[in-house]
Amino acid sequence: MNDYRKLRVAVVGLGGNGSSFARLYSKHPRADLVAACDLRKERSDFASSLGATFLTDYREIAELEDLDAVSVHLPDRIHADAALAAINAGKHVFIEKPMATTIEDCNAIIDAMDRTGLSVAVGQVLRTKNLYKRVKEVVDSGALGTIYYCEGDYMVHEFSSAEKAAKVGPTYSLQGFACSATHPLDLLRWYLGNPVEVKAMGNAGMAYPSHPGDGFIAALYRWSNGCIGRVTGTWACSYDHSYKNAYGISLFGSEASIVRGYLISPDTGNEPVELAGHTPAHPYDDEVDDFVNAILDGRRPATDARDGGNTAIAIICGIQAMESGSAIAIPNR
Repeated sequence: MNDYRKLRVAVVGLGGNGSSFARLYSKHPRADLVAACDLRKERSDFASSLGATFLTDYREIAELEDLDAVSVHLPDRIHADAALAAINAGKHVFIEKPMATTIEDCNAIIDAMDRTGLSVAVGQVLRTKNLYKRVKEVVDSGALGTIYYCEGDYMVHEFSSAEKAAKVGPTYSLQGFACSATHPLDLLRWYLGNPVEVKAMGNAGMAYPSHPGDGFIAALYRWSNGCIGRVTGTWACSYDHSYKNAYGISLFGSEASIVRGYLISPDTGNEPVELAGHTPAHPYDDEVDDFVNAILDGRRPATDARDGGNTAIAIICGIQAMESGSAIAIPNR
């Protein structure tokens, strides 16, 4: 695309996440928010306030002619339908994580990206944050030596108020892992490559017996070189542990280790050295900027469909391993 022309974007889904993205696209110097979509017609006023045409069907959005890209922020189970509709209509796509909820849908999106050559980005927002990019630099430098163990978690408190708990409905049981543990697992995949096998255990309803949305999973992943990684996820933690502690991202190596944002090495007397400042929240500004600029500049986004798909596939296999009680081989793409 020519550098002087702005990227014409539509947002599908105007909930909390989607509305944040819509505002960011509308303010981005290289983007125009031209349309927005939501089943709730009362959200048309919000779309109009940003200068966007409002529709209620994502299939109609996909078919708009004066449109370059579609940003998908729907419930996880329909990510794939909306994304494939847009890709098949010739639009670049951003998909909020997890990319899809079945291995078949993950593969379909990856195949569509490969077939069309369109840019398909996945919202693994932590890859755009300074701390986790700095961890990547240290890992790639070889300073840790042989990494034999790693860990990450997503332990947050979605039951801190009646209003928040009401949003975690019966269909969201184990969602703390299925949706949110994609954050730490994606980072570990970024640093170490694709895990090849997973075992897992879980429970539901122990922390909040009255609420069907409470679930916990602890999964052990194995990499082809023998490295083991532990990933946990729940929305039933009594406080927002992971937000405050860099998602528990830790990597233990034969020469040095990184523990929750700190490098610990014999070279510094094993005194923790902060790698970069950590912001507990993860605003979407950098993610929107990366997606827009990647398309306009003709480069790969921070996380494309193959990367985001492999993270989702590994998460899905973790749930399958928990349900079956058996180790699951991960069919990476």
